[in-house]
Amino acid sequence: MQQYRNTVLAERWYNRLRALIQENLTAFPAKYPLYDVEPWSSAGIRQCVTRNDVILYSVDEIHSYVYIRSVCTRGRNLDLHLSEQSESVE
Repeated sequence: MQQYRNTVLAERWYNRLRALIQENLTAFPAKYPLYDVEPWSSAGIRQCVTRNDVILYSVDEIHSYVYIRSVCTRGRNLDLHLSEQSESVE
């Protein structure tokens, strides 16, 4: 398997996502819809879809925090991805 390591592209991707998160989720964290799959919807997981990525996040309204749960490529099985993420935390 060939690996690609282009630090310039990676930095551009990171900066673009960080700016999107800061601009959109700081002022209006509930702007994006809940991820419409259980148990994630009941857990308050929201999804922000960008050009090529999906940002999965939750909002702590009491403390005014936004928690980025995961960022993954569009087209990926988000339910499986979230399940894998929650297993690694436990």
